[in-house]
Amino acid sequence: MTAQQSNPPNSGIDFADPVDDNDDVSSLLLEAGDRAFTDLCTKELLDRAEEGEWPAELWKQLDELGFSKAVLREEDGGAGLSVVDSMRLVRLAAQHAVPLPLGETLLAAWCLRQSGLAVPDGPLAFGPLGPPGDLRLEADGEHWCLSGVMRRIPWGDRLSAAVLLLAAEDGINVVRVARENYWVTGHSNIAGEPRCDLHFEGIRLTRDDVRRWPAASLPIHQPDLALVLGAMLRAQQMAGALVRVRDLAVRYASERVQFGKPLNRLPAVQQNLAIIAGHAAAASVAADLALDALASPNQDLTDSIAIAKIRTGEAVGIAARLAHQVHGAMGFTYEHQLHHYTRRLWAWRDECGNERQWAVLLGRHIAAAGPDALWSYVTRVARL
Repeated sequence: MTAQQSNPPNSGIDFADPVDDNDDVSSLLLEAGDRAFTDLCTKELLDRAEEGEWPAELWKQLDELGFSKAVLREEDGGAGLSVVDSMRLVRLAAQHAVPLPLGETLLAAWCLRQSGLAVPDGPLAFGPLGPPGDLRLEADGEHWCLSGVMRRIPWGDRLSAAVLLLAAEDGINVVRVARENYWVTGHSNIAGEPRCDLHFEGIRLTRDDVRRWPAASLPIHQPDLALVLGAMLRAQQMAGALVRVRDLAVRYASERVQFGKPLNRLPAVQQNLAIIAGHAAAASVAADLALDALASPNQDLTDSIAIAKIRTGEAVGIAARLAHQVHGAMGFTYEHQLHHYTRRLWAWRDECGNERQWAVLLGRHIAAAGPDALWSYVTRVARL
């Protein structure tokens, strides 16, 4: 059963969100982000975060800089940044292993804004980032009733609200749930990042908490919209972290002397560095492909994001292993910073669908189109 809703005025979906001097705003924000991440996100902070300490001061400073609400319009306290440019900010944050749910908060804020719901302060959950089968949203007179579990949510115990995208009979509902309305059980991923389950037990929501996604301009015709956007987010993060892994390997090989000369003079090490650089570049191109598709969305957006998630995941499997080989025993020590990136890469690779899951989806789409449509499909989805 689905309650009748009307979209808020001017609720057409904005992916590029052009504003005056948007390129300048984006460049300035990215430059400020790079400086802030470099200054604030130290190895000591990363170590404390992995031990369970919430980096409250880091979040406060990034929030004061406007990063957490960058996708909101200026009149709403944001920077008017497009969702595409916000993902570039997320990629930059991943280059510094920022231990905060910045990407999830930006996606959640963007979804709330698109649907006309108010954006609360503080970090936000976004999801579900896996199959939504455990969640049920049902109409209850003038209210809604939400039940089920939202699984493996980053920093779920530190959030001010959860934002869910749930399929309905004729569209997608955007649901906002305040922190006091659900309870949390927690665990961590391989990188030591919190991954929590949010439990909703018959929560009653008003019409101010549930709105319909602007379906008239929705380019993604599948119920797992949150999973698709989550895969796009993880692809951006992996592309960013791979750049840092490449840089760490190159720097270490140039500084470390073995057999009387720097490691980067040895042919085997040179080959490994070239392979790492090649996969980091391929991952960046694949992540850019997803952002290009997001900037001008069409029915192939899901497949473009699937390609990005597959290619960045494949790059992780090779580049992370070779980076540890370049570093030798030093790269496996806790004191070295390499593990902060490689463990995140291994964790993100399996989140929001792994390569096999997205490859199966792509294969089904290609098979359904038939052999005569293969070339047109490849060139269209790859935006050649």
